[in-house]
Amino acid sequence: MNYKNLSVMLVSGREHILCDSPDRGDNKLYPNANFRNTGKALCGILKKGETFNEWKTRLVMRDKRKQEQLEDQEEIKNLRKQLKQKK
Repeated sequence: MNYKNLSVMLVSGREHILCDSPDRGDNKLYPNANFRNTGKALCGILKKGETFNEWKTRLVMRDKRKQEQLEDQEEIKNLRKQLKQKK
């Protein structure tokens, strides 16, 4: 995610995090992001009482967990290959 040019928009009492999104050109299947006619993409919504820095930390931790899961899946795949070769 591009953490540059982030902005906060208050919607129904909740803070929404917006970010720039790449121009997709004339792609009709996936048009350009335009959350509430801002021309930006919705990146997240702060939990009640959550600060912006806490939100960013939560995203970083989520990304780390995803990476660890991918590594675990790759390790399992390699172990299965080894077991098949031993049979």
